[in-house]
Amino acid sequence: MLSSIKQKIKDVRYLTALLLWLFALPAQFTFAQTEKGNIMSGAAIDVASTFVAATKYNNSYFNLSVAPGLQYFVINNLAVGGSLTFSMNVYRREKTTSFLSEVGPSVRYYFGKKKKPQHKGFAQIHGGYATSTFIVDGKTSNRDGFYAGALLGFAYFINKSVSLETSLGFNYNQQKDVKQTNIPFRVGFNIFMLPKSKKPLVIAP
Repeated sequence: MLSSIKQKIKDVRYLTALLLWLFALPAQFTFAQTEKGNIMSGAAIDVASTFVAATKYNNSYFNLSVAPGLQYFVINNLAVGGSLTFSMNVYRREKTTSFLSEVGPSVRYYFGKKKKPQHKGFAQIHGGYATSTFIVDGKTSNRDGFYAGALLGFAYFINKSVSLETSLGFNYNQQKDVKQTNIPFRVGFNIFMLPKSKKPLVIAP
């Protein structure tokens, strides 16, 4: 029995050492993902819904948004490019479904401590052209306009090419006589394309 306990203790030690090594790995082999000349491409999703019954006083709804983008680092930590947003909104009380498309330029800036390069915060602004299609009781109508928004988020670089991100933002959309604001919470990822000539930075944990 004593030997089995000792073996379990050894197994726990080996497992602990393995987990510590896995968590330390990104810090030991961190690449300069946000340096000038790199290209960043990724996407994020935002899902929101209420499940209360739609009544005269409550409007149950469902929202799904997908936001792909492509950006180029013009200087270290600052990337410019373009972004798209495709959204679907369902309002049960009004029996209305809308499809929204937004396209325009975007600017993102990364910031963080040099001692923890795999953890970075970021701020982004974007804006541009917006168009919507509304379906109400089988009837379709279209509207055009503009949008503007901003994001503040956190990125975790899991390796030299991929980051996982979460962000909270504010978005303003105006199309003819319809004005909308929302606060999206997004979860997504980015893929970083580095020039072949770049070598990894080796940083001690």
